[in-house]
Amino acid sequence: MKISFSRVDPFSEPEGFDMGNISIELGDEKISSQGSSRNLMMIYIAISDLIFGVLELNGARGVYNFVGADSSFSVNFKSKGGWFEISQKKGVKFICSRVDFLDALYSGVEDFLASGNKLKFSDSVNSDLHLAIEKLKEVKSRNKKY
Repeated sequence: MKISFSRVDPFSEPEGFDMGNISIELGDEKISSQGSSRNLMMIYIAISDLIFGVLELNGARGVYNFVGADSSFSVNFKSKGGWFEISQKKGVKFICSRVDFLDALYSGVEDFLASGNKLKFSDSVNSDLHLAIEKLKEVKSRNKKY
């Protein structure tokens, strides 16, 4: 599984309300916001929302509908024990373990930030993003079962 994030203008100074895209891939299947301007989202806010949303799916069963901030892009998550069923209206659907998804999410966020996309400490969105990443790290370090 691979999760990646991008900004529309990767050469400008990163700002909390920058627009961007998300892509979730598993094997040959892909769910992505790329391809339509309606699917662009405020990427930093969307990352925080995605992290907090999937972390709330900590029970045996649950549903989370992720909608990109200021976007028409959405992805549905259904938790079934230690597994996520990830789908979109277009019919793309795949199943992966919760552990694999959270590992891919953490790696995707870290790769994105390490590629020149780190927000300034003073950016108003930075505190929520930092809190979300710390929460994800905490869940990862607590145990590999998540």
